[in-house]
Amino acid sequence: MAYFSNGSEGNAFESAFCSRCVHGQDEDKHCPVLFLHELWNYEQHGDTEIAKAKKGALSLLISWEHPTKEAPDCKMFIKAEDETGDLFENQGL
Repeated sequence: MAYFSNGSEGNAFESAFCSRCVHGQDEDKHCPVLFLHELWNYEQHGDTEIAKAKKGALSLLISWEHPTKEAPDCKMFIKAEDETGDLFENQGL
């Protein structure tokens, strides 16, 4: 899960990763993974079932258990210059 404690951290993540992904190339279309992280960033904290569900969903979309400098384990990350058209080719699905 990516938790951004402020807008600067979110912008740094977007610059480091999303800007190199095919889903971050079009300013008119927003990546659904980044959109949900922006939407639920603060809402994922708490003890309610809804907060836990949001945290679980965000953790499935971006896992930081084994991050690298190349890319987080984002389920939709496809390096822009390597676009294959198959979203699941590099995900082992």
